[in-house]
Amino acid sequence: MFGAALQDATESPSDSDFIRVVIHSDSLITNIVVPLRKTEYMTPQVILDHVNHVLTSHEDMPLDESFFLDIGGRGNQVQSVTGDDSSIKSKRSIITIVNQDYTCMARAVTMAFAKVNSVTTAKWRELTDDDGNTEQLIWRYKKVPDWYYYKLRDHRDPCDRQTKLTTELCKLVDAPTHHPLAVSDLHAFEQFL
Repeated sequence: MFGAALQDATESPSDSDFIRVVIHSDSLITNIVVPLRKTEYMTPQVILDHVNHVLTSHEDMPLDESFFLDIGGRGNQVQSVTGDDSSIKSKRSIITIVNQDYTCMARAVTMAFAKVNSVTTAKWRELTDDDGNTEQLIWRYKKVPDWYYYKLRDHRDPCDRQTKLTTELCKLVDAPTHHPLAVSDLHAFEQFL
């Protein structure tokens, strides 16, 4: 079954084609996702291994009318993941972190926090007294205005808000920015957030 579906979906693959598989069924709590990989590495066995993992988790997956495969993806499909024409740049669910320093982990924490704690501009105005710069207010109130979050996601932001917000967070938790952080440094971020 999986082999025939893969063959239909990849009739003439090129060396640069990537594919993912999502298995939908009303009986599943969450869909089974076989992550994006080169077409040549997406085999029926790879899919069965992911299904087996779910079945090992004591879930049933009957092949009823709610069962279907989504091969390749929906919406804005990823065609290329490298180079200037990378379609990953157009994916809104992927946040680009561009830096020339040692703050990768701190930036990831900052971006995850911003995503989870984004509030509308109206709510932001209710919360804040506008006494201080935006980065200080974000960490004081532990909320991020949605307009600021959208700017954080833009890797072309001329104000480089990612760097400003991350640097402010590192100061507040006394995390170094002159060398890479370790997993043990996460505790300081957890305590603060």
